[in-house]
Amino acid sequence: MKKITVIFITALLGTFIAIPANAVEKAEKKKKAPVTINADKMQYLQKENCMVAEKNVVVALDDQSLMADKVIAFQGINSDGKQDFTRIVATGDVVIKTPERSLYGKKAVWNRNENVIRFTGNPVVKIKGGQEISAEVIKYNVLTGKVTFEGVAKAKMKMSGKNNIDFSGF
Repeated sequence: MKKITVIFITALLGTFIAIPANAVEKAEKKKKAPVTINADKMQYLQKENCMVAEKNVVVALDDQSLMADKVIAFQGINSDGKQDFTRIVATGDVVIKTPERSLYGKKAVWNRNENVIRFTGNPVVKIKGGQEISAEVIKYNVLTGKVTFEGVAKAKMKMSGKNNIDFSGF
């Protein structure tokens, strides 16, 4: 009986160790993924070293997309020493949809080295099930999917007798 318990515990520990390693691997993949920008209208401003995209703008990184009315993507040297988009400023109706939640705001600034998108202009996070959380500033980490709130936060909830809401993902 003791031998089975030891094997079981070892198997369980192996599972817990593998999960974080997998998460780190996914984060590294996203960190190195190329950023693509599609829009109806695009122009490159050589003097400012940036690209301006307007109308139906979609910025894609790995399995995530940011949609906006206008995007200014500044180019620079990334952490790998390669030319890349280092900062993206999205304005208008800015949206990011993930399987877990959707984020909305009037402006979003993404500093690629920090891997965080900072939403302002009445930002709100909508969670499946109808829950909403708004704040003065909402930050979304593109690598981990974590959302953080700055300033006064307000929540709208729909509750029924058997719902359990887990906010540990924020």
